[in-house]
Formats: sequence, structure tokens, C-alpha cells
Amino acid sequence: MKDKILEAVQISKTYGEGESAVHALRNSDLTLENGTFASIIGSSGSGKSTLLKILGGLLPPTTGKVLLDGQDIYAMNAEQLAQVRRQKIGFIFQDFRLFPEYTVRDNILIPFYLDHRAPDEQMLHKLTGILGIAGKLHSRPAQLSGGQQQRVAIARALIAKPRIVFADEPTGNLDTRTGEDTMRLLMECAAEFGQTLIVVTHNPEIAQKAQKVIRIEDGQILKGEPQHEKGNLDTQ
Repeated sequence: MKDKILEAVQISKTYGEGESAVHALRNSDLTLENGTFASIIGSSGSGKSTLLKILGGLLPPTTGKVLLDGQDIYAMNAEQLAQVRRQKIGFIFQDFRLFPEYTVRDNILIPFYLDHRAPDEQMLHKLTGILGIAGKLHSRPAQLSGGQQQRVAIARALIAKPRIVFADEPTGNLDTRTGEDTMRLLMECAAEFGQTLIVVTHNPEIAQKAQKVIRIEDGQILKGEPQHEKGNLDTQ
């Protein structure tokens, strides 16, 4: 049996107070095992991105707790939480969020610079080779296509070998073919390095590739059913 890597216990998120309060997330529970590929699906405004940000340490819940490797991340102080995010969590955003003044190499290596650690050159070589951007290391983001920029963002999220990777609509700004290729590469990389992958998506084809589908509507998790019996990420 796999180890449990992430657990959310009765998490809620409310914005505002009184009659104007908006309940973005309501008393939700979730458990994920190490190495799982999970997708989060739901209609616009259902609470998908709120859930992802809370699970990823970016947004404190109003109530409840999030346990990463058994540790309550929101019981930590700001410095401890920042360290967990740098060392155990990778994030991929729909809009890439690359630094335009930095080269591809420096954008990818930002997690090491923030943590004052020597770059992992072997991992850089391996990742950029898998993602097909090894020849772009000295380019700036503006010189790349959208698909190439998202591959840089994927490399940045994975370079420090995080335990878990969160992706918020990673193919949302890409055309269909480029999106399919990018998602395949993300799944391949996560499987290669044994990382847990959680993806928010509107794309049913991406969602169906997941081992666990987390469906959320009106701020509540409805179900999370296994989609494959295999324990590894399925890139077929």
C-alpha cells in the first residue's frame, strides 16, 4: 500500500462576512497517496482553483487543516511554510509566470536561487532533454512559443524534485495539439521522478487519464473515484 502524501481535513474557505459572505469551499475532505495522478474538475466558479491553492500552501483555509507528509502546513510559521513550498511543492500556472528578463536556464533554476542552493545540473540536463528545450537555455521567454514557455514552467516546477506538483489549467492557453503534447510530457516527467501530480482542468480527456478524479461543485467535493487500477501515472 502506498504512503499517504496529502490529506485535507474539513477545509472551508469563506470570503467576506454576514449576508455578503461567499463560501468558496465547504467542509471538504481529501486524501491522496504518493505517486498518484489526480484531476480536479468542475464548472467555472465551483471552487477548483481555491481548492488547489489551499492544498498547495498558497491560500490558508478559513477552517480545517492540510497535512503534507503528516505535517499541518498551515500550523507552520511563514518561513517554515515558504521552505516547504520551495522544497516539497511545485506549481504550474496557466499563464506560465516566467520572468521575461531571465534566460530559460535562470527561469528553470529559480527554486535553487531562492533556496540558496547549488543548481542540480544533472536534473536540468535530464528535464530539458525530456521536454525538448535543451537548445533554448540561453533564450528569453519572448523568443519562445506558448508551448515552449509552458515546458519551461514545467521544468521549473519539477527541477527541485518536489514531492507533489500542482497544475492549474496547464494547457488552458495552448492550442489543442500543443496542449496534448504538453500534458503528455508533464505526465511522463512526473512518472519518471515519482511525483504526485494534481491537475485542475476543464478538459475531460485530461481528466480521464487521471487515476483519481476529484469532482467539485458549489464548493463541495462530490467524489474522487479511481480511474485506473495501476499505481503509476498512465501516459497512454
